[in-house]
Amino acid sequence: MLERGWDCCVVTKILDLYFILETDNFVNYVETKAALAVFLDEIILISDKASFETLKNISKTLFNHHKSDLKDVFLSGGFFSKDISEVLKQKGSSCVASDNPSLKKILRGQVSYKNLGTTISKIAVDKQENQIEYIINASNFMIKTSSAVIPQIKKGISEIEARNMFDLQLHRQGADRLGVPTMVSFSNESRFTDPVPTYRKLHEGDLVMFEISAGYKSEAPILGRTFFYKTHEKKTLEIFQKALGAYKKMIDWIAVGKLSSKAFEILAGSLGDLSHFMTAVPGFGLGASSDYFYISPTSSHIFRNNEALVTILSLSIPEIGFIRFSDTLLVAGDKMLLTQFEYASLIQ
Repeated sequence: MLERGWDCCVVTKILDLYFILETDNFVNYVETKAALAVFLDEIILISDKASFETLKNISKTLFNHHKSDLKDVFLSGGFFSKDISEVLKQKGSSCVASDNPSLKKILRGQVSYKNLGTTISKIAVDKQENQIEYIINASNFMIKTSSAVIPQIKKGISEIEARNMFDLQLHRQGADRLGVPTMVSFSNESRFTDPVPTYRKLHEGDLVMFEISAGYKSEAPILGRTFFYKTHEKKTLEIFQKALGAYKKMIDWIAVGKLSSKAFEILAGSLGDLSHFMTAVPGFGLGASSDYFYISPTSSHIFRNNEALVTILSLSIPEIGFIRFSDTLLVAGDKMLLTQFEYASLIQ
């Protein structure tokens, strides 16, 4: 803020707000009605009383509260425009940065508006020593959870039952919360990017995909794998192995000083025709809203030291199903693949 001449940052992205407040728990995004005005000498939460009481109890950061009436929020289109304007006037702000472009019009004539963009995620992606410890611990929770749950995945179990087993085990291992909802899918019918678990039962030859995230203090790494249950067809196994080989090439290439768009090229080039079935970007910086950078063909991001990211291969292939691998990496002098868990093709 000092470097750029901002006297206030107005933060409306909920995950960025959680990051700044250093919350030790998360609440449902829909239930959180708040904005954060960050000044050089004070942090002010603008919210209804219920959100204030909730965030006060889970935050390690000291902040003051500007109470907003829920009626005013609805009358202003679901946003705290009136309250934000009042707070800025009270503090005498003249140059404000925000992640919400609608404020530019609302505050016209009152302050000079600047785009905050993905600044909070940029800060959050660079891990400090204590955050590195948290993310390693959370990754270990996921590895132990996967080792405990996979042997229990047997014929006749439903996706929902398997999902619940993962969730329970994550908390037993020490997770504070789920970083993102757990995904489990069986069979060739599950070809959505983020499949929602159903009561579909497991059969021999099914693809078993799971993705989990253990939230621990400020960090929430991700681990995802795909297996065949019991048996597989030769052609399907060949596709699986080609996809996995391409994914591993991308991970092996990532290092400090390298360009993220090149990582995309390596993955897509190694996949060949399979790249047409990619359903998601193959990676993103991990922290706050996680929108600072993506591994994409247009990215100009250069990987930095002590930067955390999630790598993903997400393929939806007709007549085969959904293949997904995801890992959490810490890019450093010696790159650390934090989610060291087998990529075996078959589970019994």
